[in-house]
This record gives sequence, C-alpha cells and structure tokens, in this order.
Amino acid sequence: MTVLSLFLKNPVFLIVFISLAHCHSGGLPSNTIPTKVPTKASSTSTWKRPVPLKIDVSKDVVDTILETTHFRFITHNSVLDRTNVKEIGIACESSLQALQVFTGNTRKIVPINYHIYSSIEQKALRKKTIKTASIEEETNSIFIVQNQHFQGSQLLLEHKLFIRQLLSRTNIPALEDGLSKHFTKKWQRRGYLYWCGQLYQSNNLPPLEELLNEEVYRNESPLVMGAMSGVFVDFLIEHFGKAVFIEKYGTWTTKELVSLKVEWTDFLKKQYSDFKIDKENRILPKDPLKGFNFAHEGYRIYNGYGSQLAKESLEKLESIGSNAVSIVPYSFMRDPKKPRQLLIEHRDGGENDESVLFAHFEAKQLGMHTMLKPQIWVRGSWPGDIEMSSEEDWAAFFDAYYRWMRHYALLAEINGFNSVCIGVELSKATLAKEKEWRYLIQQIRGIYNGPLTYAANWGTEFEKLQFWDVLDFIGLNCYYPLSKKEQPTKQELKHGFDKVVQKIETVTERFNKPLMFTEIGFRSVDGTWKDPHEDDQGRNFNEQSQALAYEVIFEGVHEKDWYKGIFWWKWPSYLDYKGPINTGFAPTHKKAEAVTQKWFEKTN
Repeated sequence: MTVLSLFLKNPVFLIVFISLAHCHSGGLPSNTIPTKVPTKASSTSTWKRPVPLKIDVSKDVVDTILETTHFRFITHNSVLDRTNVKEIGIACESSLQALQVFTGNTRKIVPINYHIYSSIEQKALRKKTIKTASIEEETNSIFIVQNQHFQGSQLLLEHKLFIRQLLSRTNIPALEDGLSKHFTKKWQRRGYLYWCGQLYQSNNLPPLEELLNEEVYRNESPLVMGAMSGVFVDFLIEHFGKAVFIEKYGTWTTKELVSLKVEWTDFLKKQYSDFKIDKENRILPKDPLKGFNFAHEGYRIYNGYGSQLAKESLEKLESIGSNAVSIVPYSFMRDPKKPRQLLIEHRDGGENDESVLFAHFEAKQLGMHTMLKPQIWVRGSWPGDIEMSSEEDWAAFFDAYYRWMRHYALLAEINGFNSVCIGVELSKATLAKEKEWRYLIQQIRGIYNGPLTYAANWGTEFEKLQFWDVLDFIGLNCYYPLSKKEQPTKQELKHGFDKVVQKIETVTERFNKPLMFTEIGFRSVDGTWKDPHEDDQGRNFNEQSQALAYEVIFEGVHEKDWYKGIFWWKWPSYLDYKGPINTGFAPTHKKAEAVTQKWFEKTN
C-alpha cells in the first residue's frame, strides 16, 4: 500500500503522521526567514524516502501545558515545552494589560483557550482552516501555528477577542483589525508601520474609501489592507485623542471617516516624511538556475503545497541536483473577454498564502532559489485569450490585475522570495497594451526589491514583446515544436532546437538581457516533440521519448552565454501523483528524472 493510499483510507492516521513528522524540526521559531548554509547537492543514491510512522490513534495528543490568569494554553502534538509556552503567555498577558490600560476598562475578562499546533497541515485538518492564526468567538478560543516557519503568536490575533470584550462592536472591519495591529508591533516581521510606509512611498497605498468599504476590504489583499488599517487607527488616535477614539469606536460610520481624507493625507505625509525603504540585496546567482515549476497537484490539504508530502517532494527534487523552484498560485477568470476581480486563493486545499509560504520556506531551507509565479486559470481557455472589447474593460482588467499582483509582490517582499514573475502567457494583453504593462512593472518595483521577469508564451508573444528592457531577465515558456516527425533521429531533434535557439538569440541580443526558461516541458508520450504544449491526445505512454527531448534541451543550452536557468514543467507536490506510469509532464519515476539529475549535477 502506498503512503497516499494509506492516507486516503485512514485520515486519522494522516493527522498523527503529519503531527509527529513535523516535530523533528522543532524548537522556538525565529522572526527571520529560514535559510540554509549551502551544501553540495546529494545524489539520488543517498536519498531515501521517509517511512511513514505507523501510529493509529483516534485523536491528536492534547496537553493543557500552562494556565495563566486569562489564558489556558493547549498544545496539540507540539514540540514547545512549558518554558516556550510560558514566554508566549507572558506576551499575551502583557498585551491584555496594555489594552486594558488603553481602554480604561478593567472588567473581568473571560479566559481564552489558546491552542497551539505544530504545522499548518495539522491545524487545517483539525480545524478546517489553514490560517496560521484564527479565532473562534463562540468558544472564546484562538488557534495558532507555531513552528520554525510560522509564528502565529506574533500576529496576536487574541487582541480581537480582548477588544470585543472591552469595547462595543464596530461595523467597520478596518477599525477592529487596525486596533488589533496597533498593539502588534512585529506584525509580518517588520511591523505594519514599515509595510504601510513602503506602500505609501511607492504610490501603492489604496485610497481611504477602499479601506473603509467592507466589501472591498474583505476581498483585497490582507497584507495591504492589514498594514494600512494599523496606521489608520494610529491616525485616528492622534487626530481625535484616545478618549474620543474609544468613545466613537463603535459608532463611527464610513461616511464620517471618509470625510477625513484630507487630514489622513496630511498625516501620511508627516508620518513618512523621512521614511526609507530597506532594500535587501536580492540578485540572480552567477551560475544558471536548475529547477522546476513546483506544481500544487493536491487539493486535500495533505497533498498540496502546505503538506508533509510537499516537503518530501522538495527534498527529493534537491537530491537530484535542483537548486531552484517556481511556486505557482492561481486566480480564476470565467470569461477571457470580461474583466472581473482576481481573487486571492483562500481555500484550505488551494494555493493559499500559507501553503505557498510553506513550500517557499522548505525550499529555502534546502538552499533553493524560489520564484513566485502567480498565474490566471481561465475556464475552458488560457491566459493568451484574455482580450477586452473596450478601453473601459481594459482599464478594469488592469486594475484587477494590479491589485492581485500587488498582493503577491508584498507577500514576496515580506517573506524573501528570490525573484517574482509578474505574468504568464497573457499574449494578447501584453502585445496590445505595452504602456499598461510598463506602468504595472514600475508599481511592482516599488514593493518588491528583487529580480522581476515575465513568462512569455512561445512564438509571437515572445518574439514581439517590447518591454523586456524594464525587466531583469527574459522569461520564456518554451513549447516550440522540435520536429514534425514521429520518430526523428536525435540529430534531427537537435537541429530543430537549434532553430529555437536562433529565435531566442534574436531577442536576447536585441535587448541585451539573459534568458531563463520559465517553463519548458514534454509529456511522456509518443512524439512528444511534435506539439509539446498539447494534451496527450490519446498517445501511448513513452518515457524514452520524454527523456530524449530533455537530453536535447540540456545539450542545446548549457554553454550559451544568454542562458540564465531553467524551470522545467513540472514537479508535483507529492511524489505519487498519477503513479509511475502516466502520460503527464512530470519526470518523477521516469527516465527523464535520471537525465535531469545527470545534467543538474554536471552543470554547477
């Protein structure tokens, strides 16, 4: 029985396995982004797939490890000991005391149940939400994830439970969130004051009307709106004084607060008059990157980006010599001809921020370069069909796209992604609207201080795109056919790829930029080189065909001056994806995997 089939048969087994499997990397987390001292990549012969722990119990191990005046701390298979939890307890009690002093309210507080989980996966499976911190008002409980990657405790979400007991309720979500953050100085590592300052200085801060519009606020980036809400509460306290703020907290209307637009603008100018963005030195490595698009292939929490199986898959990938991954969250459009808001994924089984970050942090610990590469999934179509019929619709599309990409740029900046890809295969939108893309790139550069690229579709878009000059390197999703023959010789395939290289060099020489294959791939089917981007179309499984195509590509690029790296399409988030005999793109368990390892280890 495979690991996956065992999980599917017994979810309880899965929960316990996950909980214990995560425990080996315990200890108190730091507030820094995980890194790893680079080591030489190991070989497949030394990598051994972990054996799942054969433990079958009816529930996770729950331990009430500490009780303070206002908290009951409950751990769930956590590696944190009483001393660790005591530090959290001291911080929680201190926060409550500060809120009581601020509000002048000393009424008795109903004690809070404070649950600590060791992984986002464990918490999601138990509580049906993968967020690193969440509250349950009906039980007066908070649930956090505390480990080396995530510090749910630093978000201090229990402030909301305090606020709801100490003050009257507000109908404006930004006020409650902002007041909570007012007492959370280390929010998202640098704090809300810093992130709001970076957004303000780069002209990326939303207008006040959007902060105070409940619908917009709920659907916008929680990072962008979170930072802004904290500073807006600071403004209200300074402008009105603490006493008036507390008095009006539960009665303020959106109209009243929007009327303060001029005063808010003046406050921001004063607050950030001498603000400086602390730019980290993120540059591309000298040697070409050797990587894959890391695909979120599982939507059941335990087999997607945020899972122990994803950690295992990344470890396997590193063992064959890979030093880079592209992490790909999606949004969705129903109709490529109609603009709509591009929603940020929040579903527990989807490519949500928490799962994206888990994959990123695990890859960083393995010494890998991480690229964040958000994409749009278009129902029954592809991004290259996105084309609006009026200037009004184009404006709406770019507004939605900017808001969506603004979120991911800030996510990447906060958490230290090594590079960001600002779009994928939007061929009609890029060729028709160059000016809008140049403006978008300018705005994103104000948020994210690392290398930027765009993943152009092979053919016309790649060859005709005009804004490569404002990006750090050229990105190509390369699915050019190598031959029309069913059984060409290797030399014929190499000749076919030489023609592709000529197209590449025409572009790289014109813009004097290096190029990275943001995607390139071949299915394990007969004649895979004929139309690499197509479905299998009923063709027979043929792993030798895939391996041969891989060999031709590696041989054709490894000594090119313009070659900056490769992200093959694709490597799955769990190794048992589709089984060893399948016609998909993933080279796992196939001959192409051995070819990849040979070339990855050969090109250092």
